Amino acid sequence: MLLAFFAQAAYAHIAPAEGNVALLPADTTVLSVLGLPSRTPDSLSRTGDQVAFPEEVPGLFPGDSTAVDPFPDSLMVADSTARKKDRILMSDVNYQAKGFYDIDETTKRAYFYDEAQIVYGDVKIEAGYIMLDYANGIAYARSILDSNGVQTQKPIFTQGDQQYDAYSMVYDYNTQRGYIRNVKTSQQEGYGAGRDVRKEGENVYYASDFYFSTDEKLRGWIDGTGEETDYYIRSSRVKMTAGESLVAGFSQLYIADVPTPLVLPFAFFPLNTYPASGVLLPSYDVTNDQGFGLRNLGYYLVFNDYLHAEVRGDIYTKGSWAIRTTLNYIWKYHFSGSLSFDFSNTVYGEIGLPNYSKSRPWSLTWSHRQDSKWMPGLSLSANVNFSSSGYYQNSLDQIYTNNYITNSVTSSSINLSKTWGSSPFTTSLTINQSQNNSTDRMSLTFPTLLVTMNRIYPFKRKESDGRKWYEKINLQWTMTGTNSVSDLPISDFMTSNMWKKAKMGVTHRIPISATYKVLKYFSLSLSANYNEDWNFKYTQKHWDEDSGTLVTDTLSGFKALRTFSTSASLSTMLYGLFNFGEKGSLRAIRHVVSPTLQYTFSPDFSTEFWGYYYAVQTGDRLAELQYFSYFDAGVGISSPPGFGGQQQSLSFSLSNNFEAKVADKSDSTGTKTKKIKLLNNLNTSISYNFAAAQFKLSDIPISGSTNFFQDRINLNFRFNFSPYKVDENYNRIDEYGPPRLTFASFNTGFTVSQADFRKKKEGQGKSSSQNKNNGDSEGTYDPDGYMDYAPDWSIRLSYTYSYSKVSKTPTKTNSLTLSGSLAFSQKWKMEMSTGYDFEASQITDLRFNFARSLGTWNMTLTWAPISYYSNYSFFIGVSASLLRDLKYDQSKYYRSSIFN
Repeated sequence: MLLAFFAQAAYAHIAPAEGNVALLPADTTVLSVLGLPSRTPDSLSRTGDQVAFPEEVPGLFPGDSTAVDPFPDSLMVADSTARKKDRILMSDVNYQAKGFYDIDETTKRAYFYDEAQIVYGDVKIEAGYIMLDYANGIAYARSILDSNGVQTQKPIFTQGDQQYDAYSMVYDYNTQRGYIRNVKTSQQEGYGAGRDVRKEGENVYYASDFYFSTDEKLRGWIDGTGEETDYYIRSSRVKMTAGESLVAGFSQLYIADVPTPLVLPFAFFPLNTYPASGVLLPSYDVTNDQGFGLRNLGYYLVFNDYLHAEVRGDIYTKGSWAIRTTLNYIWKYHFSGSLSFDFSNTVYGEIGLPNYSKSRPWSLTWSHRQDSKWMPGLSLSANVNFSSSGYYQNSLDQIYTNNYITNSVTSSSINLSKTWGSSPFTTSLTINQSQNNSTDRMSLTFPTLLVTMNRIYPFKRKESDGRKWYEKINLQWTMTGTNSVSDLPISDFMTSNMWKKAKMGVTHRIPISATYKVLKYFSLSLSANYNEDWNFKYTQKHWDEDSGTLVTDTLSGFKALRTFSTSASLSTMLYGLFNFGEKGSLRAIRHVVSPTLQYTFSPDFSTEFWGYYYAVQTGDRLAELQYFSYFDAGVGISSPPGFGGQQQSLSFSLSNNFEAKVADKSDSTGTKTKKIKLLNNLNTSISYNFAAAQFKLSDIPISGSTNFFQDRINLNFRFNFSPYKVDENYNRIDEYGPPRLTFASFNTGFTVSQADFRKKKEGQGKSSSQNKNNGDSEGTYDPDGYMDYAPDWSIRLSYTYSYSKVSKTPTKTNSLTLSGSLAFSQKWKMEMSTGYDFEASQITDLRFNFARSLGTWNMTLTWAPISYYSNYSFFIGVSASLLRDLKYDQSKYYRSSIFN
């Protein structure tokens, strides 16, 4: 029979087959639809092939135990007879087969067997068996059976970036239509499987009994070869446009193969591989203050590849509403950014009742980033966060969060900078704004022009050996031009009051310095600083004899303030080493001391010579003569130089560091050592001003920090002592006394996690944690055969204490915060945070977060029983963004009585 078959071929190529494989029975239904005669399986079997061919193909879908009738649809008949089919030239077809291939010029059909593949145009078909009717441009493919009677080499249809797995298929190259039986495919984050799929055109598919999920286990489970899928949506019929959308008819959600009451008459799944415009689905919300509402209902707009926009809104039954817009722009390799505006109409209470109130907070944010490779030397960046008064307390987007605490102070900046090649000069133009959302006041500079000259050595020769003292002299220059306003009510922004308070001026700073080695062990630093301020507003006071009062006039004009100072400092480092021998854990302690002695001089700029002060007679007698400065920081950019402010101060500072060398316990030989820090730093300083009229000696600060137990515990402390006595009203008097504590602060933190103990356990060797798996499970077992389960956890405990006494009544802060996390398993995690104020004797915050990973789902539960807004929220939904709207989200907020 095999010889008779080959005798029928006018042209044939035969390659030897390997392995014991067999073809599934020909799909006579499909072949008859195409008008093609079927060949019996025996005619394609090699001599000695002992594998039997099944008489029917079992169903592949869950609960489908009957034999399938491949492609019963008769549309291909109408299509195949409607017009003449175009011939496919075999020279244009790339084909291969591991078993053999046969091209029959008489019937104009080609047969490919075992790892067969044909490529024509942008369509590639792979299967165990492929039959190509190249006279009519129709291909048929299906799987084959291996020696164990298991289906193998199922057809794979690929067109462009779209790929579909199937049990059997037929495809018409002329009409780009086809039938696919039991298809499987993936689209973005989703996986689909359909019983009967009909392809219409290049990218349109129709399927019946379709399964869709973002769980990749669907692909194996649908064949009965993999574990059960977490969930799927089963639809009676679907239309899929590859890379665009999937529209389904009657659909039902199944969880763990169990049907749920969630049924939809139709469903839509976006499959866009590119951004597209569309509706943004909302979530619902219920609050005591606003009532029932819909949140984040909106629309996404795609203008082009460079510009996208998003519009969202909230609406509540008690009258509150909000609208939020975001504009995103990007020019690849150039710049990108985002512009957002948020407006709320927030209503509390009922109209006519005493508790009724309404506010309209708004916020404007803008971020801009420029690619460093675009326009080198010139860059623009922006980070704007500007809002109206009370935005973080009253905006619908912020009202039920604690962001009013973390955003008590917000800031904005826009910066344009320019470098000038190899020149030492750089230029920048900056606008800065900061606002205190607690006091509803702001500060603004608009703009600041900064010109900087980097450090240069003007006397350094081109060929220098560095030995000449004058070659070490260096200088810098910074010019800053500002137009600023401070402590402005937010409501006065861009009003006449803002312009009246604006201060303009230019500052110049020129530091000159040089450092030399002295007597081998000492470092001598000499410096001089020249400062010049240009003020365009100044004050002048005069005595009004009619009213008998002192009147201050603010005048416009140019006033320059020029000051300078010099200093010299001498520093060194001293090392002390204490050895304790080679025995014992402690081997040595090293103490590093860094003393610095500095002398600073600046003249008295309040004398008549400098012209910065003037005299005003405030009465009839010369004894009532008073001196005032033209400069006022509230009007111009300069503060008045200190009256009688000559400075000749000598200061001394001391820095200490302690380290220990200890034996390394991990070394069995006892010869290795390691260094640990005992005290990171311990610093103190004191200064004496010889030119001061009183209080010549400064306060004495002491500060230090250290870490313990491999940085798990940190400790920081700071103290400040005054050497002067106080009177009965606690005012400082110019008399020395015992050092008096005026300020003290202490904070420490402790962090520990299960990872710390895991490292310790791993160091004990492998004998106590041998793997005794029997192949049924994975895990680490103890010597008794029990699974050694150690959940991941971490704890952070911090304590802060501060004490200040600058008056009779001291002020204190005394608080403790605790936070931690616990992973019960790989899928369960809990987080907790709380705090306690010992001075107020109350809990400051208590919050719990629970998270559960459900495979392709996520579940979170948040509960804050003690907070400014106590709340709870529950969420469960699909993790993949493709079905992010398949969720349940419930939250509840209420004002906690502890904060009222």
